[in-house]
Order: sequence, then structure tokens, then C-alpha cells
Amino acid sequence: MDAYQRQAATSSCEATLVLAGPGAGKTTMLAGRVRFLLENGEQPERILCLTFSRKAAAAMRAKIATPGVVVSTFHAFCLGVLRARRDVFGAVADGLIDDAARAASLAELVGDGALERLNEVDIARERGSTGDLAREFDAELAASGRIDFAGMALRVVDACRADAEFASWIGGGFSQVLVDEYQDVSPVQEALVRVFFDHGATIWAVGDDDQSLYEFRAADVRRVLDFTKAFAGAAVISTAANYRCSEAVVAAARSLIAHNKARVGKAAEARSGVQGVAVTRGYVDDRAEAAAIRRAVQRLLAAEVEPSEIAILTRSNALRDYIARFVGRADVVVMTAHAAKGLEWDYVFVAGCEDGVWPSSGAPVEEERRIFYVAATRARIGVSFSYAVKRFEREAFRSGFLDEVGVEESAGATATLDDGGAVSAPGRRMAKWLEVDLDKSRFSDTARELRNMKQGRPVRSWTSWSDADDAGLEDLVERKVAPGEMARLLQRTVPEVVARVGSRGLICGGDVGRILFERSRRAG
Repeated sequence: MDAYQRQAATSSCEATLVLAGPGAGKTTMLAGRVRFLLENGEQPERILCLTFSRKAAAAMRAKIATPGVVVSTFHAFCLGVLRARRDVFGAVADGLIDDAARAASLAELVGDGALERLNEVDIARERGSTGDLAREFDAELAASGRIDFAGMALRVVDACRADAEFASWIGGGFSQVLVDEYQDVSPVQEALVRVFFDHGATIWAVGDDDQSLYEFRAADVRRVLDFTKAFAGAAVISTAANYRCSEAVVAAARSLIAHNKARVGKAAEARSGVQGVAVTRGYVDDRAEAAAIRRAVQRLLAAEVEPSEIAILTRSNALRDYIARFVGRADVVVMTAHAAKGLEWDYVFVAGCEDGVWPSSGAPVEEERRIFYVAATRARIGVSFSYAVKRFEREAFRSGFLDEVGVEESAGATATLDDGGAVSAPGRRMAKWLEVDLDKSRFSDTARELRNMKQGRPVRSWTSWSDADDAGLEDLVERKVAPGEMARLLQRTVPEVVARVGSRGLICGGDVGRILFERSRRAG
């Protein structure tokens, strides 16, 4: 372990929160913490390690490799409590039901739409403030001697609140409690951790406020930010090293997440020793983007990169399915960024980087930025961000997150993830953009003018441009903003923007705008 990791693993505080970013070696620190406790006389059976998934629990057990240490998911731990204390809970653990049975039970209360409303019930339970529907649902399950996974933690915490003897039995069972991925705990899960703390256990938690993604499951980044309020005398230790990601990936991710306000400032440092690559590219439409990703994947495979070391990440299931059909390889991962949390690959393609997609319309921007951050930091060597100026037959706009990553848009400056279909250099971008099937554009006026311009026909007169307009235009060209986005920001039509850019000699790489301007002037 490095100095940061050793400091975290050997903390002597009654409660410690270790803030560990991507690639910081969270499991290594957790295993180091267990070794430290054992070396200082702690009994293995008095150590409890809690996490969220069976996969994470298995990895933790393998890393700790010490018989007797209890490693469990929150759900499995609570199920064990229900089974062990039948005097308190009866035989309810024998009536554990799956999602289909849960939906059937809820349907008896709400009729149609039961499956969709299960999430509403689960969030209410995780928050520990059950609404009317959640109470009715729990009463329905209790009356029939059944329980579901989502209700187990609440049942245990409620019993602790109602029965001091039972709370003492739970809290006194372990002297050391370690919690993985603390940013994902719900209020009920935090209440369970508090039971241990209130009965003398030392709490050691590791997490990352920048990777808190599950607001829809009642997780809240404030749980990390307010840790010292929840646990008196707590210490917060930050680790800066990132041993996973290349320098280019770390720089892009660090630049992005710095725009969040609800976070603890951390200066991530790349320790992988790899320079790596981070690129941004735009495409004429979603089909061109998907085809370009497919070609890039094929080139990586031809360069003897293993399929298992390549991933394509999206914000939505719909885009995931669309790109997966294009790529057409079952051995290359295509998944949502949410599903990718905790995973890593050598090369990652982050697709669909447009406003309304990433960030998703109506979603909290800071959580969306954290999701984008998680997607980027799955990459060990290279990450490619891509967007389309037309998605699902509608005009689309480049995500503001791409400005925040600080990666210059490039048409192929780096061979590792290069793709000839990109439209990144200003001239090539505009030339490619004009090849869109304009007849399908929902912006008929702009489409007609562009079509006339391409065919050398007369176009309408451009309105006057002020010095401020031109200054703004020059800034957008310098930032390599796509023509459609330029038009939106300047409140102009795309043909106006194209012609003005060309007339001022702002485009390099083919001077497409100048050519179009001269053509439109001759036609007029």
C-alpha cells in the first residue's frame, strides 16, 4: 500500500470515512484494514464487512483470505438476522418472495401498474419514511407471512428501534464494521450501521462522493458529505492516487467532476504510468456514430486487443441496444454506465454525449455528471467520447459535459482510437454535417436553405452581424462547436452560420464554409 492507503487502513478513530476515487485500490485498503485489525489482536469473527453485491462480496473474501471474518451484502446479512431470530420475526424468512410475486401482491392493492410502482414502495422503505402505499404493502406481506429483499433491512432496523435487547444483540455482535461503497448506502442501511456504532463498534467506511449514482434508490451524496455529523468524532481521509486510469483519462475525468459543487475536493493523481488517450468526436447522425464505433472496435481487435478489454457505454437502454446491434459482437460489452459501475476495461467508448441524453432531460445535473464521470473512469488506457448532430431523426446538440472534460475535439490526432468517420475538424465536420438526409429534418426552413445551398440555388439574404456576434462566432469556432449548436447559441439558422464562418475565413481543412459562401453569393 502507498502512504495514503496505509494511513487509511490504520486509522485509530472510532469512525473513519475513506474517500477513494476510481482506481484508488478500495478493496486493497479494505483488506489492509482487516490485516491491521487482526495484527492488533482483533478476533476474525468480530469483524463484519458489508457491501452491496454478491460479486463484490466474493472479491472481498478472496482479497481478505482469512477464515472467520464475516463478509456479506446488506441483504444477506439482514436475511441471516431474520432466520437467526425467529423469536422476534417468526418464520417470515421462509416466505422470501421474488419480483414477480411482489408485483402480484402489490397488484391486489393498486391494480394495473403494480410493477412500475414497486420502485416507489422500495424507495419509501429505503428512506425509512414509508408512505401509505408502502405501509399497506408491508402489512399485506406480513399478513401472509412473506417478505421481500427490499423490506428486510427496514424490518431489522424497526426491530432495533422497538426492542433494546434485540438492538444490543445486533450491535454487540461485532466490534469492527467495515462498509464498502458507502456513497450508495440508503438511510435505512445507514441506520443499521448506526446500531453497531451506538453499541461500541468501530466503523470504517470507504466510498467516493463523486460516484454516488443511485438517488433513484434513495442513496444521497449528502451521506458522504455529512459523515462527521452522523458519527461523532469521525475522521475523513482522502486518497489521491489512481492506479487504474491513464494520465489522459484521469485529466479528463478530473476536469469534468470539478464542476460539481456537492463534493469533497480531491486532487486525483494518475499512478498507472501510462499516458493513454482521451478523444472527442462528432458524427452526422446516430447511424454514423454507431458505424464508426464498430470500425474502431474492429481496429482494436486487429491490433490484438482482447474483446474483453473493450466496452461501449451509454446513458440509456435504448441507445445501448441500438449500438449493440451495429457492433454485432457478443464478446464486446455494450452496457449502460450505471451497470458498468465497479468494472473496468482497457478501452471505453462513451456514446450519445448530447444534451437531453447526457445529461438526461429533467435529471439532476450533478448526478448526471457523476454518471458521466463513472463512465469515463472505467477506462484504463483510452476513452473516446462521441456525439451525433442528429439522433433518432431529430437534431441533437453536443453535451456540455464534453466542454468540461477539456478534451480537444479531434478528427484523428491519436491513432489508438482514430476513426475516419469523425467530423471533428471544423471543415470536415461541416462538410459531413451537410450530407445529412435533409428531407427528414424536422427543421424544414433550415433544411430547405441548406439543400438550396448544396445545389447552388438562391438562398435568402443573411441578416446583419454585429461585432459581438462575430466575436461569439470566433469563440465557438475556436472551441470546435458543431454548426447546429452554433446556430442555437447565436439564434441563427445553420446556413447563416456556415456562410458567416466561411466569409470570415475561420475554417481550416478544406474551407467548406468559404466555398459555400461564395456559391451562395453567386446564386444570389
